[in-house]
Amino acid sequence: MPHEMLARDGEVAAYPLRPVYGVRRTGRDPWLDPGRWRQPDEGQAAISRRTLFMKAGSYARQRNRHAQGPEVRDMTRTIFVLNGPNLNLLGEREPAIYGSTTLADIREKCLARAESLGFAVDFRQTNFEGELVESVHQARKQACGIIINPAGYTFTSIALLDALKMFDPPKIELHISNVHARESIYHNSLISRVATAIMIGFGARGYELAIEAMADMAGAAKA
Repeated sequence: MPHEMLARDGEVAAYPLRPVYGVRRTGRDPWLDPGRWRQPDEGQAAISRRTLFMKAGSYARQRNRHAQGPEVRDMTRTIFVLNGPNLNLLGEREPAIYGSTTLADIREKCLARAESLGFAVDFRQTNFEGELVESVHQARKQACGIIINPAGYTFTSIALLDALKMFDPPKIELHISNVHARESIYHNSLISRVATAIMIGFGARGYELAIEAMADMAGAAKA
């Protein structure tokens, strides 16, 4: 709305003018066209004010729900499930080793199993080390436990190891395949040094088993 008051035929409007919508104008910039602006009659002004108040109320309710409602998870009942690089390609990547289940399938099963146990899941995947570290940092104030499949970072990331050291609640390291039955480069996990427990070799089913184990450990820690 223009800051100045617009006049028609030498008369000054009594209050700021409002745009006319739904009228097609061509051949000139519609924003600069004085015909775009007019003074609403009393009924239209009342409708505009009512619409404004309704939208403001709706926004306030949404803001309050976001701040206080069910979207805000109880950290004592929220499990972070973190996935490292290349796991977004599950179902396509070496199915003889990792199976045909996709990460999306695993996510849905984790959500369902956690819900049945009275927990919520924050399920994440990233191909970037820093993002994985930041997720661990966020979990310190938002989660009762972490289930983490660091993938390739299992054997290389001191930064991830240090981040997990600062997370006191239970931590489960998870691997779909039995890493100890594979090449020697997969045998030395840095993450195992700080993990509360390790889940390996159960395939995609390992995620649901880890959810069940974490629910037990979180409940025991709370008690």
